[in-house]
Formats: sequence, structure tokens, C-alpha cells
Amino acid sequence: MFRFAPLLLVLGCSDIPDGADEAVVACTVSHSDPFTLANARVEANRLELDVSYTGGCRAQDWYTCWDGLFEENDPESFSEANPPRFNVFIGHDDNGDNCDTDIEAETYRFNLLTVKEAYESTHDNGANRLVIVVEGTTVQYPFPE
Repeated sequence: MFRFAPLLLVLGCSDIPDGADEAVVACTVSHSDPFTLANARVEANRLELDVSYTGGCRAQDWYTCWDGLFEENDPESFSEANPPRFNVFIGHDDNGDNCDTDIEAETYRFNLLTVKEAYESTHDNGANRLVIVVEGTTVQYPFPE
């Protein structure tokens, strides 16, 4: 299996799809307060995450990081049966929220265009989708037409 580190592209705020809170960017999650990922899905170019956590007294900050790598069997040809994968990590900062209310399934949305464009700029293999691995869950990311 090849691991391929692409050139990273930076998108301006105007390039974030409607409804996306922030972009999935190349970074490392340095700290994350506890949460549960209830569901993950892709809508257009947005990764939508339903998360639950304990808190309720302070605003929560959420971000996603991509490790900058694509995992694939052959970077020269796209395999429909085994499409390239990439990892997304979730960061959560509860900002010192010590309250103990169970917050169930809030949805946060993240722009996937940076990852898609990074893949397309380094691969000319006809890929029409990628697989996202987030917190052990796999999600199909079909490229919108």
C-alpha cells in the first residue's frame, strides 16, 4: 500500500460549501476533550459529524484534521473496489466546561474541498470518490458532479 503526501491547498472562506462550519485541514489534533461520534456522513463536499458530549455551560470548539496522506494500493490507477482512503481526526475543546448535562447529537459540518483538490492535483487516475476514516468509522466521499 502506498501512502502519498500531496501538496496542501488552502481555500479562502468563500470556497467553503454552504452549510460547512470550517475546512478539513492538514494538522494534528493536539488535545481533545471527551465526546462520542454518533454518526458521520458526506453531503456534497461537506463532512457532517453528529457528536455527543457532556457540558452545557460553555461554547464548545470543534475542528477536524487530516494527516495529509492518502492510502492507496496504486496511485497510478483508481480501483473502484478499493478506493483511496484518508484519515480525519476530530478535535474538541470544551473550554473548561465543567457542567454535566448530556448533549446529544449536535451536528458540525466541515468542508472537504481542500482534501479533494489536493488529491486531484496530485493524481490523474480518474478517481470519482475517496473513503474517509474518522474515529474508526468509514464514510464514502463521492465527488459531486
